[in-house]
Amino acid sequence: MTADTRLDLAGRRICVAGHKGMVGSTITRRLAGEGCEVVGFAGGIERDTSKPDGTPRKLMSGEKLPAMGWAPRIGLRDGIARAYRSFLEARVKELAG
Repeated sequence: MTADTRLDLAGRRICVAGHKGMVGSTITRRLAGEGCEVVGFAGGIERDTSKPDGTPRKLMSGEKLPAMGWAPRIGLRDGIARAYRSFLEARVKELAG
């Protein structure tokens, strides 16, 4: 990758939906934080309470999956890194196009 394939995110911020107390707000913020670390984004993450956070109760338990023989092969952080790397590779091809 060359430096010019990276997105210029200097001075930017990321807004995530999430009303205080909603089930997904903590998970969404954590996921956004992981993504920021992987791509090297040092800007701020803000909660935008004017946006909906989805259904108040969207719960799922993964406790039964291991009992059925399933286990993740890729961790969350590695998955984000792979997706970002794929995005950058596609961007290089697009710019070269």
